[in-house]
Amino acid sequence: MNPQISRPKGIYIIFAAVGIVVIIIGFIFAYETATFKQTALETTAVITKIHTYRGTSDDNDSHDVYVAFEIEDKEFRGKLNFYSSGMSEGEKIQIFYALENPNNFRYAGAGGYVTTIFFSLFGLIFALVGLIPLHLMSRRNALKKHLLQDGKKVMAKFRMLTDSNVTVNGRCGQFLVCEYGDHIYKSEKFWITGCPSDKELEGTLVPVYVQEDSDSKYCVDIDSFFDGVGNKKIKHQED
Repeated sequence: MNPQISRPKGIYIIFAAVGIVVIIIGFIFAYETATFKQTALETTAVITKIHTYRGTSDDNDSHDVYVAFEIEDKEFRGKLNFYSSGMSEGEKIQIFYALENPNNFRYAGAGGYVTTIFFSLFGLIFALVGLIPLHLMSRRNALKKHLLQDGKKVMAKFRMLTDSNVTVNGRCGQFLVCEYGDHIYKSEKFWITGCPSDKELEGTLVPVYVQEDSDSKYCVDIDSFFDGVGNKKIKHQED
């Protein structure tokens, strides 16, 4: 009975998906802002009030900027969509407003794109956190498949199981270390239930598949190994 393998791709897929969605939202916001400014008119507004309050973070304050401006002798007031630490009450700033609805207005400076920049950077970070591990996992799996099919098989002598610094559900991840001639081979990280002790595994042979032209590219076949030693309770998870 082969070990049951659970690969943690889900969390990486979620990170990548969230990142891509956030980037798309940022681009949609940028497109919508650019479209709005193409048909809007520009005018001067006065900052009437800057309301400062405690934000979601205990260490940072949030700010609401309120402005007033006149269109054809009619005054309009409302909250601006942007704040800068350099702003002050009574300051004059440029805004864009919709011709058919002056209550729809936005900051005219380059800072008006700060939301787009934030979304893009935030999304890029999330996407990379997910996509990079997925890419590395894909390459590793492709190499593993190649080695299992075409690699040179050697039977290495079991040396030890070593703990990793990663714990999942209270269990510490492990590596299997084995040797063949002058070469030391280390398996992928795995989590295991009901694992035999080093003493029980002493003297056993571990199948390792090595690339013909590169001893640094190899795959320790822990699935076949643990199946061979007869442990029927094994579950291991690749990191």
